[in-house]
Amino acid sequence: MKKLLLSVMTIASALSINAAEAYIDFPATIGPGTADGNYADGKNNMALTTHEIEGFTFTFAKNDGSSAPAYYSYINKSSGKDEGTVRMYSGNSMQIVAPEGATITAIEMTLGGGTWNHVDSDAGIEVTAGTFSAGFEASTLPSTASWAGSASDLTVTLKNAKNANNKWPQFRIMNMTITYSAGEVTKCATPKFSVKEGTYYTPQTVEISASTEGSAVYYSINGGAETAYTAPIELAEVGTYAISAVAKKDGLESSDAATLNVTIAAPVEVASIAEFIMNGESDATPVYKWTFPVTVTAQMPGNLFVVDADGDAMLIYGNEIPSYNVGDVIPAGIMGEYKNYNGVYELQYPVAASFAASTGNVGFTPADMTCSQITADDVNKVIFIRNATYAETTDDAGKVTAKQMTDNTGSVNVFYQSKWNVENGVSGQVYNLHCVVSAYKGTVQVNPIKFYEPSSVGAINVANANVRAAKGAIEVAGNGNAVVFNAAGQVVAAQHVNGNASIRVAEGFYLVRLGNTVTKVIVK
Repeated sequence: MKKLLLSVMTIASALSINAAEAYIDFPATIGPGTADGNYADGKNNMALTTHEIEGFTFTFAKNDGSSAPAYYSYINKSSGKDEGTVRMYSGNSMQIVAPEGATITAIEMTLGGGTWNHVDSDAGIEVTAGTFSAGFEASTLPSTASWAGSASDLTVTLKNAKNANNKWPQFRIMNMTITYSAGEVTKCATPKFSVKEGTYYTPQTVEISASTEGSAVYYSINGGAETAYTAPIELAEVGTYAISAVAKKDGLESSDAATLNVTIAAPVEVASIAEFIMNGESDATPVYKWTFPVTVTAQMPGNLFVVDADGDAMLIYGNEIPSYNVGDVIPAGIMGEYKNYNGVYELQYPVAASFAASTGNVGFTPADMTCSQITADDVNKVIFIRNATYAETTDDAGKVTAKQMTDNTGSVNVFYQSKWNVENGVSGQVYNLHCVVSAYKGTVQVNPIKFYEPSSVGAINVANANVRAAKGAIEVAGNGNAVVFNAAGQVVAAQHVNGNASIRVAEGFYLVRLGNTVTKVIVK
């Protein structure tokens, strides 16, 4: 019995020692500039066939699908990194074959944006072994998926049928980590870096790890002396760094060298939004750094609207933007590139690490504007259009050809941003519209944030303010800090008012304090 137990323990120990991980980074292995990265006709996509990556064989097949699997490149200009994805369509399959003698036990996948629009649940994907599970959420970028089981040859297939969202499946994979039992180990695994290659505009902390148990890592920078890795490497000064690393262990062959090329660059500094626009119109290629704070005027999915101390407005467009409240002050340091998108000025490709926590909230009051007052000079401003009629024009086939808001001064075009999930107005209804001024190829338009029905509750006049209830909001006209209390005496909102403000609240009874005046309001 003792001998049998010893044998079992020896086997278990061997399995533990021989466990390994392989990091499969598709942009780094089949993207532009790699051995497999051959793009036809200058396009940013490449057909996928069979690819050898980290000892694993990936074979992609169209099968009975209408589109073939492809790699789509996406270069993040702020970092210079390729953040592209392998795309599989309905009917496509991806076969993963482990190295000889190895068994795959787990796979963790990082998925590209848009996957959740096409694969609504695990039900859209089939595997030849083990269990597949996913976490597709529109609010999460990127999403994730995982597989667990035991297989040396695994095939993942997208069903060739529409899903519950009435869309054809599409699976977008950026990278994956494969855990596997590697059989007899004779050579150390290649070390991995925590940072991807590319250009960065903030200091970077580089960690190096090696999966071979008991191995030690040695590295060199820019061809310098080899140094034992004992702590993360800090890259802070502007410059280019070429880091090479190997893993070593007595009794095993040293690993292949892993290399990492990182550039720490200095952005172009600007002192105001006006200066940002002026420089950007002259040269849109650099990464710019705002050396001034801004105040948040609205935030919608992928869109952050801000103003500077001069009252100039700007759109920050990107997925890696922290959440802020309206009125929050974001300190100086925001970085990104300039873009003039058909008349809309943007800071695009924002550097996520350049956003700091708010230093306070000073409130923000959207300006009241009539339809005729809105011009191209107001692009990116968050405003209110009050007591205007929303109308949709249709052609003979019933297709909507135009959307407009019209008040007693004129009309302005309306365009819905699809990702904002704004409930449409009803044609012929009168609204107070909370919106952002935009433009498209010279035509000014507004992007709705929310439609409000004009209040049926009359204005309550007080000494220093005009307070009234609106549907889903309390409207305040005056100057000072407006504080809203619920029936239990709890503060539910606070906003600095300088003119007109609309404070969003749920239905109920409230007390509004502005200066020395307290007003009762019932919101329906």
